[in-house]
Amino acid sequence: MDMKFPIGFLPQIKEKSEEYKNAFTGATHKSSNPHGKLIGSLPPKILMNTWQGGNTMAKIKHIAIATQDPDKTAKFYIDVLGLKEIAKINSRGATGYHLSDGDINFAILKFKNDQVAGIENGKEVSGLHHIGFEVESLDETAKHMAAFNVQQRDDINSALGVGMGQSHHVNVEVKFGGPDGVIIDLSETGWAGTSRHPR
Repeated sequence: MDMKFPIGFLPQIKEKSEEYKNAFTGATHKSSNPHGKLIGSLPPKILMNTWQGGNTMAKIKHIAIATQDPDKTAKFYIDVLGLKEIAKINSRGATGYHLSDGDINFAILKFKNDQVAGIENGKEVSGLHHIGFEVESLDETAKHMAAFNVQQRDDINSALGVGMGQSHHVNVEVKFGGPDGVIIDLSETGWAGTSRHPR
């Protein structure tokens, strides 16, 4: 099946390369991104819930927003949209809430320090902060990320006590820098409040 998608539909990752290959169409496209050229796209197998190497496609299982008023923000998502509170957060890095719709863990965070928020954001950040993906293999996904020049966020991983080679536990296992300043969390074990770990 030959499927074609507009260029804007494809996930885009910055690099200094002049061109990138569109895996859906095989066409080569020039980038006009002022921050660098774009490379890569999801391989065609993603349409069958797998990507290169036959691994299962990563599943979005966690979204986190940063706020300066976690109580007010949580109340909105609970009262207006019906999300369920599954936990209050008061860790060394943040206060807030874990909410869920039964499939996705939705964190509302007020960061306590710049290191956990990411120095470029600082603890005063508000808005979308990170997205968490459940993956079949951290090692294989990390290799795939490295092939696209996506780096681990060792600064944040260190501040949280997570990262490659650490023990596996529910919720984030390693953080990477993603496009557009959005941090990417990866986990083999998944997140609390999802279909795999209901609360």
